[in-house]
Parts: sequence; C-alpha cells; structure tokens
Amino acid sequence: MSNDITKWLGPVRYRQIGDLRWGFYKIGPEAQYWPPQAGIAEEEPALMLITGLGLTVQTWGPKLLRGLAEKRTVYALDNPGMGYSKDEGSTATTVAAVVNAYADFITSEGLKQKPHILGWSYGGAVALALGIEHGHLLGKLVIAAGDYGGSGNDPRSTASQAADGDIENAASLFFPDTPEGRAGARSFIEGHNALPDDPLTPDTVQLQLESMYQFHKKGQGIQESLPSIANPVLILQGQEDTFVPPVMAETMEAAIPNVRLVLSPGAGHGVLFQEPSRLTEIENFLSS
Repeated sequence: MSNDITKWLGPVRYRQIGDLRWGFYKIGPEAQYWPPQAGIAEEEPALMLITGLGLTVQTWGPKLLRGLAEKRTVYALDNPGMGYSKDEGSTATTVAAVVNAYADFITSEGLKQKPHILGWSYGGAVALALGIEHGHLLGKLVIAAGDYGGSGNDPRSTASQAADGDIENAASLFFPDTPEGRAGARSFIEGHNALPDDPLTPDTVQLQLESMYQFHKKGQGIQESLPSIANPVLILQGQEDTFVPPVMAETMEAAIPNVRLVLSPGAGHGVLFQEPSRLTEIENFLSS
C-alpha cells in the first residue's frame, strides 16, 4: 500500500453502539487526511457505503472511494460482525437487524444533513430495506445490483463461492468473460489489493448466507413494501448479472415512486466497478 493511499484513507475509525463496535473509514473534504476544500463538506450530504455479502471495505478500492469522495464525505463501513466491525450480540443474523444497526449508526453520528446511501449487492438489499423502514433518516439511495428477496431461490451456493476470501474467484463471478468484463475484474482485484488488509470474519459470513437464504424464501423479502420508499432512488444494473436477474431491477423501477433505472449492456454483478462512467452518473444523481 502506497504512502499516498495511507495519507488520504486515514485510520480505521470506531464507534461503539451497544454490543456492536463499528469499524469504518471516513474520507473526503471534511476529514483531516484530505486536502481541504472550503465549504464543500457543509453543502453536500455525506454518502454511506454498504458492501456486499462476505465482503469488507477493502472491496471498494481507492479509485472508487476517491471518486465518490471528491465533493462529499464518504463513510465506508464494514457490515455488523464483519472485518473491522466487531459484534458481540450477533446483530448480523437477519437483514432486518442489520438495517436497524445502520439506522442506529446514522442517528448516533449526528450529521447536519440526511446522508445518502449506496448499497452494492447484499448492501443494495439493506439499502432498500433502510428506505422502507427508516427513510426519514436518509437522503437519496443508490442501489447497485441489489435485490428485494422473496425469489424462492437458495443463494447460498453461489454467494458462498464469492465470499470465500479469494478475491480473484469473486471477481470471476462478478464480471462477464468478455474483454470489458476481464478489464473490470482486473481493476476490481487491483483496487482490493491496494487497500489495507481487512480479513473476512468466517462466522459472520455463514450468518449472512443464512440470513439471505431466509430473505429469499417465497413470501419473504421486501417486494410488497417497495412502493413505500419515498426517497429518490437510482438503480444501477448489469444486464449480464448472474446473481441478480435484471428483471428484478425492472420490477423495482415499476414499484418505487421516484426512481431511475440504468441498465448496462455487457456489465455483470460488478457494474459499479466495471464502468467508470457510473461515478459521474452517481454524482449527478446525488447533486441534483
């Protein structure tokens, strides 16, 4: 890891809330490790990142983090019980419990403006549920390759392959086997390896896998509640996604009142990392 990355990333920060000690990076104009940009932090709401199942903040990589944090403070948090976020109370056993834990963190942080949320994959499901249950605490939602559960499918086999700690194996599942997909996979791996090691927590991975199995049972999930999301929503979806069928994104577009769907031909589950233009798309959405 280069000294430049160490300087702008800063230390891992911690916040104890009940049995959960959150571990996260706080990056951007407001953080002391970033070159000062007067007035920006006060004008732009913060952005909180929620990562995928069996992954840690290391997944985001410096390129994406720096791009997102150019004009706003970014919180990159490890999910409850994963990586830097140590959980003594088994908070990570259900999606609903994780959602409530994020709501507690947002409340405790005492931000002047409602933060925006960006959730990728499992984090997208958490972000949608946050919008349903705690939308009054939030600004806008960016859902990248997220889903609403209730499919009747068992995601544990495929998801466990992506959450085995082998980032190259995960990349082979997140990106299609095309020239563009392979380039995206290389960039994803390089970004992961450029940040400090943030090892997985195997017990929590198993809890997350079980929670997603329950979330995807027929009659479960949050599809019926999607129309109650009042926050503006941007959905980013790859048409070659083998984890989340694009039809789910189209269903979300039809159900959520204030929503914009961007379908990316040739992109897979890692659409957020495969197409650099998505950074501009996200910033335009958050700033509008």
